[in-house]
Amino acid sequence: MKEKSLVTREDIVAAVIKMLHKEGFEKINARSVAKELNMSTKPIYRLYDSMDELIEEVEKTVHIFYENYVDNHIDNKNPVATMCIAHVEFAEKYKNYFKRLFLAKNLSWNKLDDILNEKLNQSIVVNMVNKHGFTFKDAKEFFTDMWLYTNGLATTMATNDIKITKEEIANQVDHIYKILITKYENTKQNV
Repeated sequence: MKEKSLVTREDIVAAVIKMLHKEGFEKINARSVAKELNMSTKPIYRLYDSMDELIEEVEKTVHIFYENYVDNHIDNKNPVATMCIAHVEFAEKYKNYFKRLFLAKNLSWNKLDDILNEKLNQSIVVNMVNKHGFTFKDAKEFFTDMWLYTNGLATTMATNDIKITKEEIANQVDHIYKILITKYENTKQNV
């Protein structure tokens, strides 16, 4: 077993993230983490006050990983569609991370409008106002509609063994994007 002086918080977080990716959150506890690191549970509780503290640190790390993943896949020519595609691809590629982030009742969102409070989402709404001339109200509604559709697709991907290609994901997102663009541009013209 590893000596406790050799194990760091980063080692423990990395082990939990690896376990989360492979097995899901349900199997993570102090003993399983210790086993993954070939040590006793003592170093875990020496470095963390509780498993809840460790899990909170893991969730923050996975959230940052998600944000970076999505941010690295956004094309400024069409940030809404590319962000939505990245969201679905993340769910398909990192099913257990997605489940923990979006399906474990740990979001700080209490109402639908809270989706718009995320910094990345706010910048995309502003881009839509500038690019398409939408009002902020229409841009927010458009973004929310896109996000709800793609989050449904992402949830389906993360919770089932459905396999669809990147091209199929892009086609699905592009299809709903075109429908919504038409809807909101018609709304804009009828004002």
